[in-house]
Amino acid sequence: MLSSKYAPTIALAVLGIVIVFLLGWFLAISPQLSEASDLRSDTTTLRTNTAMIQTDIAALAQYEAELDERSVVATAREFNAPARLDVETFRTRMNDAIQTSGVELAEASQAPAAQIVGWEVDASMLTSTAVAQRFQSGPAATTTVTPQEFTPAVVAPNGTTVPAADVAEVPFTFNVVGTPSEVRDFLDLLQDPEAPLFLMSNVGFEGLAEGDNVGEGLSAPSNGDLLVTIGGTLFLSHLDTSLVDEGPLATIDAVPSDAFAVPNSEAGVDEE
Repeated sequence: MLSSKYAPTIALAVLGIVIVFLLGWFLAISPQLSEASDLRSDTTTLRTNTAMIQTDIAALAQYEAELDERSVVATAREFNAPARLDVETFRTRMNDAIQTSGVELAEASQAPAAQIVGWEVDASMLTSTAVAQRFQSGPAATTTVTPQEFTPAVVAPNGTTVPAADVAEVPFTFNVVGTPSEVRDFLDLLQDPEAPLFLMSNVGFEGLAEGDNVGEGLSAPSNGDLLVTIGGTLFLSHLDTSLVDEGPLATIDAVPSDAFAVPNSEAGVDEE
């Protein structure tokens, strides 16, 4: 055993060593361990952010590809629901179909254009909502960098929305008379798959007999001829209501000063 006279010295030496070790731990080793822990946490956060960005990039690339495919749909919509109703072209095609098929037009009527009440769908079903939701939050904060307050560039809609709110319909009805083969050719011309003239909503057939009255100016029907009533609709989207000048205004002679004078007989003045 050590002599008792050396015990205090040894105890003081051990205590000093312990104090030095503790000071080294708290002043040097502990901060480095804490910094290393923060760096590991930041590394995990950055990897998470990177993975989220890569996922979003892949999803946006897929949305872009789908959008390119839908350009065909957009072209078809512009063709079938233009912004301005081309009445002249419509009448020309109708006349060509009548002349080519051999039917006779008995009556035609057109109703005023009316706004279509758009159908409501859940906003979450729209691709635009899925895209917007990917931009609702910024990057996750790290221990060394705190992102500034994040404001989304777009806001993802909630509830229901109307995907097509600016669509109008122009309904019309017309009657034609002809033989069954003429009527069939006429309907085929109107519903050409490459360029349908309108949406045919209903078709009614009435058999005719010789001597039936189908209207003035029309050929007398024979047994087996048909009177066909066709109801259809033309559609317009994003209506263009601007005025288009087809050419300079024509000049007219000055209006005589007495053009609006009331004749004496209507004014109650007897002519002498």
